[in-house]
Parts: sequence; C-alpha cells; structure tokens
Amino acid sequence: MKSLNLTAKDVEKVKKAAALISSSLENHHTIIEVAKAVQLPEKRLKYAFKQLMGHGLYGYLQLQRMERAKVLMLEGEKIKNIVPKVGYANEANFSKAFKKVYKELPTQWRKGVLSKTG
Repeated sequence: MKSLNLTAKDVEKVKKAAALISSSLENHHTIIEVAKAVQLPEKRLKYAFKQLMGHGLYGYLQLQRMERAKVLMLEGEKIKNIVPKVGYANEANFSKAFKKVYKELPTQWRKGVLSKTG
C-alpha cells in the first residue's frame, strides 16, 4: 500500500477506534464493525491505526486485554473471573495468549510479581 497522508480527522477516528476497543475488551468487534462505528473506510482504518498505534487492531486488542488482565490479577481477582472480562472463552485460551505475550503463565507471572512486592 502506498503511503497515505493522515488527516486530523483520521487521527481523531483512530483514537475513537482505540477507545472503543479498550472500553469493551470482552467483545469481539470485527474490523468492519469498528470502521463503521468510527465512520472510516476499513482499509484506511487499518492503515491509519497501525501508523498511529504501532499495532494493527487485533494486536492492539490483544495487548489491551493482557494489560487489563494484569491489573485484575494484581487486584486479587481470580483468573477464572478475569477470563470472560478480557474476552476469552476459557482459561486455556487465555493462558496461552498470556504466555505468548509475557513468556510465562498468568499464575507464574502473578506469583513472581507478588514475591517481588511482598
């Protein structure tokens, strides 16, 4: 794709898309749904989002989910209760995704963090 100049409206719409994703991590929005919600053509949204956020929409969603999961774990929430809050159907899928990002299972991560602070 050739380089596109991003307008101030594009930037505003990407921020709106990021806020939509971040505010509803339990939902599985498609790129088409997000594009319609922010009134930006799908291809332009994908390009602009990657340029401004450093990740595609799906990658951004995954990172936001993992960051939210970490916060909930540190607040003492049980992993089984965190899983649906961050959009996963089961603990196995969540643990696999968490390990892919942080190189350890959620329970290992929490133990490691708590041992350093406690």
